[in-house]
Order: sequence, then structure tokens, then C-alpha cells
Amino acid sequence: MNGTLLNPRQVPDKLGFLTLEGLQEIYDEVAYLGLTLTAVKSPDILSEPILKFFKGRNFAFISTVNKDGSPQVTPTWIDIDEEYGLIIINTAVGRLKQRNLSRDPRVSISMIDAKDNPYSMVTIKGKVIEQTKNEADEHIDKLARKYLNTDSYPAHSPHVTRIIIKIKPEKISYLPPRYTEYLKKD
Repeated sequence: MNGTLLNPRQVPDKLGFLTLEGLQEIYDEVAYLGLTLTAVKSPDILSEPILKFFKGRNFAFISTVNKDGSPQVTPTWIDIDEEYGLIIINTAVGRLKQRNLSRDPRVSISMIDAKDNPYSMVTIKGKVIEQTKNEADEHIDKLARKYLNTDSYPAHSPHVTRIIIKIKPEKISYLPPRYTEYLKKD
């Protein structure tokens, strides 16, 4: 098989090296049989197909655990620290997700590729390893440039303290693009 390697570590499979094209072929065959397949489990957070979700203007749906044990889900902007392989979200001190993560660091994240193929997705389970106010205002401005195309976050307020939440991914599941024949642009 020729093509872009999914994992930079080049994990060999029965056919040589597992490529994105190879994954698509496997997924297509499994889909044809009416089965469900999570194409890749726990790939590297910094591998090309996973990193694409963070580089794009994709919203992340962050799930935390409420005090009563029920789930709480919030759509949010997302970033990645490529040096350390950490997921970064920015919120305000005292918001429900921040309070939940201070009490219980477990988090699940779901993202789709909104621009190219909304049927391509990644889900990540992880744990918060740090919360910091350092450079949080600058970071929300960085996210505003990415998501709003503006230099400064328009909702800055002297009454709101921003906080950066750093998440260490523990399990990653990825589905490559599919149903492309139905997504043709008009």
C-alpha cells in the first residue's frame, strides 16, 4: 500500500504498513457488512489525521461529570499543545465545566471534521492535569483569531477570570472520512 502513514511510528500490519487509504478500505468493507468500526484506537494525538481536528475551526464537545454523577456537555473552542501532546481548553473560573473538572478530572471530548467531512470524527478520553490562569487572557485571544478571525476576544470582561485547562489524552478513537460520495458540493 502506498500513502500517508497514519502513525509516525509506522506500526506494521499484515499488509505492510497501515495507511489512511488502508484504513478507508477496511472501514468500507466493514460498513458494507453492516458492522460498526472504530477504525483506530489510541493513535498518537499528534498524528496527522488527529491533529487536523485541532488545527481546523472545529468545535469540541466536552463532557464532564456533575456532582450528582450525571453528564454535562458543553461545546467549546479547543487547542493543542504540540510540544507536550496536551489538549487545551479555555474557560472562565466558576463555570460548570471548570467546577466539575476541579472536583473530578475525567473528561471526554468529541469532535467532527466540520469543513471537509462531518462523518469523520475523533473521541478522546482523558484527565485534567493542570488548571492555570497564567496567560489565559492571551490564549483566549489566540482562540478568537482562530474561531472568529478577530485579534481580540470580544467578550473580555474585568469581571471574568479566564483559566486554561490542560488535558492529558488517555484513549483516542478515530473514524476516517466516509460517505464522501454523498457530500459533493453544489
